[in-house]
Amino acid sequence: MSKGKNLKGKHFHQQISNIINRTLNLGQSKRESEKQNQIHSINTLKFRQRLLNEFKTYLENQNITTGKMNQYLNEEHLTGFIYQRTNNLTYESSKTIISGMSGIITSLKETNVYIDLSSDFFTQIKNEIKDIKYTYQSSKNTHKSFLNVDSVIDTLYEKKQSYGVLGEILRETGLRYKEGLNLLQQPDKYIQDNKIIGMVGKSGKIYQDKSISNSLIEKIYSLSKSDKKINHKSFCSSISSVEMGRTPHSFRYQFVKEKYNQLTTCGLSHNETMGIISSELNHHRNTSPYYLNKI
Repeated sequence: MSKGKNLKGKHFHQQISNIINRTLNLGQSKRESEKQNQIHSINTLKFRQRLLNEFKTYLENQNITTGKMNQYLNEEHLTGFIYQRTNNLTYESSKTIISGMSGIITSLKETNVYIDLSSDFFTQIKNEIKDIKYTYQSSKNTHKSFLNVDSVIDTLYEKKQSYGVLGEILRETGLRYKEGLNLLQQPDKYIQDNKIIGMVGKSGKIYQDKSISNSLIEKIYSLSKSDKKINHKSFCSSISSVEMGRTPHSFRYQFVKEKYNQLTTCGLSHNETMGIISSELNHHRNTSPYYLNKI
């Protein structure tokens, strides 16, 4: 966390001008006098100003119209803005947006403006978006939910008991393949009082405690150590033999589809449901739209 001053200006558009002036003065103080650097700096300033105006619009859409913009450049609002802004972009284009916002924050910190943001925020959010984008942009025919998930699981059980149990784990919990495999093979480490605890996800981020049914716990413990050995290639082949192009990650999309239907049927709003699902997936806020678009 960085402590310092607030931006000058009563209104957001005045504060954006203050940010640009601070960035410009910072560049001049570093003596970026070569022509090539000047052109680069001008283009960078224009890009940052455009991002700031978009962030201003994002805040206004959240009914935030007063206060100091630097106080809203925090994890909650930056996460929401970045995921919204990169919704339809490739990973490479998304990185440009993230780098632009990171540059803005760096400039503000260097000019002693108060910013409440962890130092690794942009690294974490870039890794999260990379995970999401890569899983479904690499192929239009993979990583979607199932047409008949029960048929897929039946086929897994026919192949091997542990394959079926792992399929049920992935469907019920929304865990990734390797995380589900860890749960299957080390239940004493992760299962406590009908909850999955301490499961480590991408980038070392720990999942919130997740409920798990008694019936599934019984199935996990009914398997011997040797039964729990999974051949990844065989597991994937068993899935695709039922639904071509589907993979273990398709269970994660299936989880989102079923969870979304369950929560909205219970009367929760779309936004409330999205927040819950994102937490269940161990993602940042508002990431579940990427999965909903692919179910």
